[in-house]
Amino acid sequence: MQKNLDSRRRQHHFIRNMRAMVYMEAFMVAAVATIVVIRLFLLLTGYPQIGNSQLHVAHVLFGGMFMMVALMTMLIFLGRKTRSSSAVVGGIGFGLFIDEVGKFLTKDNNYFFQPSIAIIYVTFMVIFLVVRHIITSYRFSESEYLTNAIYDMEQIPKGEFTKDEKEQTLFFLSHSGGGALVEELGRIVHKVETAPPRGPGFYERWKNKLFSWYREITLKRWFRPFILILLPVQLLVDIIIVVTLFLSEGVTAELGRLNFSDWAIVASNAASAFYIIWGIYLFRRSRLEAFGMFERSILVDIFIGQFFLFYKDQMSALSGFSFDLFMLFALRFIIERESHELYEKDIGTAGGTAGGTA
Repeated sequence: MQKNLDSRRRQHHFIRNMRAMVYMEAFMVAAVATIVVIRLFLLLTGYPQIGNSQLHVAHVLFGGMFMMVALMTMLIFLGRKTRSSSAVVGGIGFGLFIDEVGKFLTKDNNYFFQPSIAIIYVTFMVIFLVVRHIITSYRFSESEYLTNAIYDMEQIPKGEFTKDEKEQTLFFLSHSGGGALVEELGRIVHKVETAPPRGPGFYERWKNKLFSWYREITLKRWFRPFILILLPVQLLVDIIIVVTLFLSEGVTAELGRLNFSDWAIVASNAASAFYIIWGIYLFRRSRLEAFGMFERSILVDIFIGQFFLFYKDQMSALSGFSFDLFMLFALRFIIERESHELYEKDIGTAGGTAGGTA
């Protein structure tokens, strides 16, 4: 048993939390919502300040307090609820902190520094991509499965170990490589009486209702044709932007006035248009591949075009980003449906072939 534990210790210095993306989602939603609420409140109230002629209490200080509370909570208390609440409180604190990034980067403490929103945007993108890469870059090890199973068992002393959590813990243990410790933990989990299932919290209820509503819409007969109409419209807009730039009167002088962000927006629109055209070309041969190209078009716009649009014009970029998110979720659902229909078709073909052979 000691040898088995020693081998587990050598596998990884850091054990990944298999529910990390759930906590990361709560963190990101809380942070983004905080920034939106703060900016909207300041706009509607005329940008009031807390302080006097000599002092100004910036909300970055409140952000630091929220992040400290989240950190202290994680260090002092155990449990899944602790991690969930800390993710939300920490997200609020980070939102209050990063909202004032313009003040950190300018000599005159300029809150309205033009690139601020672009910096905030790319910060969230980088955080999400880095965390996602850490979680999905390589397969979970036996020690990680075992540690996550043990963490799930923290619900047992509180009498909150539900049937789903019991099944999840047994699944983790089944991938933990065996050994005396794993077998003993498995016997303990099997003996535990499960608690009634817990109802989802406010955020989970809101999210589930939203996604259920959205999924119902995607199943409508008109939804897929509607998306196929929107894509050529986006293609037309992308082409108009590029063509207007290069065919406008005085093009040489116009090109000379373009800066790097302008060229990046043009390149993003050109790449997005290319993927849409490629998708249209593939549509007759494979709808699944076509929708994959359409998804790439949206991703190019989200990760490249929107960053520079936020740098140039925050309000127009916000509307464009909202449209991109709508299209991305729509295409993800459509790709899921296409994959399922293709799978059923393959199963039906295999069944028919087997029946004919028999």
